[in-house]
Amino acid sequence: MSNYKVFISYSVNKSEMVVVWRLQTLGAAHGLTVYVPDRQKGKSLLLSEAAKGQIDNSDCVIAFLTRDISEEVQLELNYAVTKHKKVIYIVEKGIKITTATGDNVFYFDPLTGLPGQVEKEVIEYLTKERVKKADGQAVGLLVGIGIGLFLLFALSKK
Repeated sequence: MSNYKVFISYSVNKSEMVVVWRLQTLGAAHGLTVYVPDRQKGKSLLLSEAAKGQIDNSDCVIAFLTRDISEEVQLELNYAVTKHKKVIYIVEKGIKITTATGDNVFYFDPLTGLPGQVEKEVIEYLTKERVKKADGQAVGLLVGIGIGLFLLFALSKK
């Protein structure tokens, strides 16, 4: 099955960090490549080249939308949207969002939420997305083989 790559955009706070590390661990266990940018270097008003490359290389971006959203998350999210990346939102309970609705929005409660619940839901979603990607690649491969066989057949008639 094809490799599915995920970039996680997060702010540095305890409630997000717990979810980020669980997602990274669960993602790796489910065969996903998970990019987690280094937040130890301090804040920057510019998006790093490393983060740009990881977002460019990703199939989707997970963005944490919390009360304490950082400039890094805003920069990474804006960049991902301009690159037309699929964005999965993990939203802190109580925050109202209007730009994101549907099956790619997950809510978590850092105070009373069930440990591991949002991570489980997100990993299930990502696993389905990985299967969709693999199915699309398989169809493309079959179409390519079909065209190749048709061309060989046409050439053999000449």
